[in-house]
Amino acid sequence: VTPEGRLLRVNKKLCEIVGYSEAELLNLTFQDIAHPDDLAADLAEVERMKAGASDRYSVERRYVRKDRSTIWVSLTVSRVRDTSGRLKHFISVVEDITDRKRMEEERREQEERTRFSLEAANVGTWDWEVSTGRVRWSRNMESVHGQAPGSFGESFDSFLQGVFVEDRENVMEQINLALSGKGKYNVEYRQHRSDGSLGWMEAQGRVVFDADGKPVKLFGICANITERRNAQNATALLASIVASSDDAVISKTLGGMITSWNRSAERLFGYPSLEAIGQHITLIVPPDRRSEETDILLRLS
Repeated sequence: VTPEGRLLRVNKKLCEIVGYSEAELLNLTFQDIAHPDDLAADLAEVERMKAGASDRYSVERRYVRKDRSTIWVSLTVSRVRDTSGRLKHFISVVEDITDRKRMEEERREQEERTRFSLEAANVGTWDWEVSTGRVRWSRNMESVHGQAPGSFGESFDSFLQGVFVEDRENVMEQINLALSGKGKYNVEYRQHRSDGSLGWMEAQGRVVFDADGKPVKLFGICANITERRNAQNATALLASIVASSDDAVISKTLGGMITSWNRSAERLFGYPSLEAIGQHITLIVPPDRRSEETDILLRLS
């Protein structure tokens, strides 16, 4: 390539990459096949070489083929001097890397989709190299635990310090069981959050063993289940209140089918819960009042 960009000599492979014949390329300049968005950067590199700032550069660039499609290439340009040391021409080595770039883009998009899904679900991921003790956390791992970015560092101990002290032993016990041969674990624990509250977390992990059965890596996910545990606790509390109430408490579907029946209902109506649940509410409504019950159900639905 001349210092001005005219192509002096090309091989068959370059013709295949850009889709031009040899004769066509020899009537073009590198500016003609460079992607418009990359041209300014290419020209800047050429000027640096002309000025003697460098003798060689390597970059990834886009080219525009004869059919106007865009390809990615790995481009290495070297400066050639004449016997007096003046710039004679450039030699460019071009490799088509379009497939590699496409796979990189697909992988990046997949990683972005996975990251978005994890963040939307409030789930973090991690993997722990057993031999070095180094842990890699997903970008949202600390936020899932209610901590500031960077709180966990790269060690398991830094994470463990935030686990509620009464739950640490159980967490370690489950991990050690997995490492000793069980191969996987599932544990719930409480986590100190930066706002001073306690959150509930659920961790699931698997162990990768080598050919000798030695643990190599542990990887898994952590999910914030605080809302679920709070709902479970609230439901359990409500169930306890209903069960111990002196009033008959009955629940039913909009169709009138009985779904729950507490002990006071058993005492008041004389039907054990096993007999009442699954029956229609008219089981306990006098025949002359059943039309009222039907009206109630219609209004509710």
